[in-house]
Amino acid sequence: PTAGVLLAAARPPLVAFNVALASDDVGLARRIAAGLRESGGGLAGVRAIGLWLERRGRAQVSVNVHDHRRTPLARVVEAVRAEAEVADTELVGLAPRAAFEGFPADLAVPGFDPARHLIENALR
Repeated sequence: PTAGVLLAAARPPLVAFNVALASDDVGLARRIAAGLRESGGGLAGVRAIGLWLERRGRAQVSVNVHDHRRTPLARVVEAVRAEAEVADTELVGLAPRAAFEGFPADLAVPGFDPARHLIENALR
């Protein structure tokens, strides 16, 4: 071969985020998830599923945000709160600080430690 091609691409980090409902209605969680999904006309860059959490005895909306700049976590929480009472939330893995801009101060993210869970801090 005398020639070659190199392709480099980058995308924003995927943010995995769970919203526990103050409800045991998994059907409600599934309906909320369907409304959140970009594929269903919901929020840009969002994939979601409604689940039953046996260990907690409540329903949860599990969300993957593929571009937190277009859809920050605050918008996800706002959309869920429009449909149901939220018990708490959970960040799975790391997220950029910007993903939390405007995040409701009254909503718990148990176990969240900025030193460990924000990408900017974890890379130091």
